[in-house]
Amino acid sequence: MFVSPKTLREYCFDFLRLSLECAVTSSPASPALPLSAALVEELLQTLSEHHLTDDVLLQPLFASTPLSRVCIEDASLLTTRSLRSLRSHALKELRVSRLSKCTINELIGCLGDQSLQRLRLLDVSRSAFTSANQFCVVIGLAKLRSLRALDVSHTDFNAHGLEIVVDDLPLIQSLNISATRVKDISALRRYGNRLRALALYNLKCDDQWMTTIRELPQLALLDVSDDTDNPLDALSSRKHDFLRPLLDTEFARLQSLDISGRGDTFDARSLARFLQRRKLDFLGVMATQLAFDDALLACADMAVAGSASEAQILLALHRYEARANFVQKSLFHLYALTHAFSDAKPDVIAAIVRPMRRHLAVISVQMAATACLYNLTKNDHGDRLHPHVLRAVVETTLLAMAAHPNNQQLQKNALLTLCSDRVLQDVTFDRFHCTQLVLDSLVAFKDAAMNRMSVAIVSILAAKISTAETSVLGARPHYMEALLAIVRTRVADGGHNDLMLKFTLSALWNLTDESPKTCQMFLSKRGMDLYLRVLNTFPGECAVETKVLGLVNNIAEVRELRHNLLDVHFLRVLQQLMRSPQIDVSYFAAGIFAHLSSDGQQLQELPDVLNELVSHSQVIELPLITCLPKVEVVLSWQTPDIEMVAYRSFVPFLPLLQCAQCPAVQLWAIWAIHHVCSKNPKRYVEMLVAEKGAQTIHAIWEQSAEAEESALSQY
Repeated sequence: MFVSPKTLREYCFDFLRLSLECAVTSSPASPALPLSAALVEELLQTLSEHHLTDDVLLQPLFASTPLSRVCIEDASLLTTRSLRSLRSHALKELRVSRLSKCTINELIGCLGDQSLQRLRLLDVSRSAFTSANQFCVVIGLAKLRSLRALDVSHTDFNAHGLEIVVDDLPLIQSLNISATRVKDISALRRYGNRLRALALYNLKCDDQWMTTIRELPQLALLDVSDDTDNPLDALSSRKHDFLRPLLDTEFARLQSLDISGRGDTFDARSLARFLQRRKLDFLGVMATQLAFDDALLACADMAVAGSASEAQILLALHRYEARANFVQKSLFHLYALTHAFSDAKPDVIAAIVRPMRRHLAVISVQMAATACLYNLTKNDHGDRLHPHVLRAVVETTLLAMAAHPNNQQLQKNALLTLCSDRVLQDVTFDRFHCTQLVLDSLVAFKDAAMNRMSVAIVSILAAKISTAETSVLGARPHYMEALLAIVRTRVADGGHNDLMLKFTLSALWNLTDESPKTCQMFLSKRGMDLYLRVLNTFPGECAVETKVLGLVNNIAEVRELRHNLLDVHFLRVLQQLMRSPQIDVSYFAAGIFAHLSSDGQQLQELPDVLNELVSHSQVIELPLITCLPKVEVVLSWQTPDIEMVAYRSFVPFLPLLQCAQCPAVQLWAIWAIHHVCSKNPKRYVEMLVAEKGAQTIHAIWEQSAEAEESALSQY
């Protein structure tokens, strides 16, 4: 039973998200589709979470639906061109974070009069009020007279801006000025009893903090947390001394207090007494020892964000999603817990994936996150997780690999997660991108364990991507060189036949399947010489011989490359393998001869030395006739119990079916088609009909029947 499948609503949003760009770009002149405001607002937020919000989508998409709330967590791709579409809406809440192509003032300039009059919440975090090298001016905020909640965290907001906000926005009840340039918060005194929530995270303030905070008695939420991790702070024993009077202050309405990172400021006893006097809903004590105090843990009704338990860590990951240092610390403590988890934990995975996507550039976050994800998806855990959960894991892991290609440990963590049959076989994701990243890792690092995982992953994924994609990968010489180097090493080691060799041979086989460019690259890197050595080094090794001959079959399917196989030493080995008792080996050896024999021009160009190979042939019409897939050889094969081979299409077989001058060639092709169609009819029968193979086989049968009737009529 899978844990945590998606809801139908979530699947619908996924479908819309994946189809939206096509719908918008393919029919720009179509009538507007009426959608409910709630649906549009949620869809917009979903697009933003997946970094899909840009001018092309935003401008035309929601023109027909009046909105009151807009949330765009990642507005880095937006310009005023699309933001002007907000002018037609009467917004009450606007969250637009990470603006990079326009300023906050320009965003406010894109709002219509109704929004300017009605807007109650504005979040413009991680943006800028003005362009670079200009003095910060926040005059645009003064237009928002109805504003109740303002978040300008991680912006160039300063003390002058704070003065403007306090003077011109009298209705403000919630203010977040975390990680801004504000150093003096004394202007907040003028809010007096009006301010309900104040966030001062990572704010560099002076000893006047408490004087001001004490004059805000109606605060229900206070955040004075800090995660700057400045090594120079350790030199000061009075780093946070000015906050100590906080616990002696009467905050009758206080429900949420965040002192994470301020562990050297408060002792557990003082904090416990403080908590006894008032009932908090939330306490943040991340990166402190306070989280481990029994007195605090006894407050059962209070949610605690810390590192002492799974519940504390998950809450910390949720509350501090935007704070990289706290995320890293949370993941560090979570990793220690993952070893003891006995059940699948989709909720824990979800808590990791969101901040992981948000902090792709922070290597410490990615290292800890990828290690946690591996522990949470390996073995039985992965088997019990729903594919959509595993898909989120894979997609985020690939983002981490792409962001940090030179970090060996992170790449190893990622490979450990990806190298799973459950992931590779049952989960839908961008397999081409994954294969490319894994091959990049193979080229970059010479770690045996990593390389073994890399070739194992590629051996599976290469069979699942399109021939166009395998051609792109195969045309890159450094990938081919890395794979052949592994094979060459195994041969040089005196015939070291291990999983590494088998995975590599499978990867090469699948990469060359119906991919002439990859076959050409293989030949240009002297792959045939190496593969002949492999056959001579591992005689009788069925798994090795099958994979080698499978790749050579792929080359034989390409008419322009067949001449590379007309080597007397290789053909002599091939003739022996065609009569192997192992049907896999015999089948592929006969297939190579079938393709060579179907090309009359190639046969006429055989060197004289090849005639020596078949000098005892009783039939002299063709010099290669004894190397053909003999009828008795094909008829001697017992039908395998399982599907012996998989094909992308029957296109390579069609020329063989037309080879009427060589019935043995036709017989081999028909046997191959019958085998896969009988073992997997759902996949192959429709393919055979669509590619007109069934029509060709029927024509062969009719010709054979007519020939038989003609022969009988002569008696």
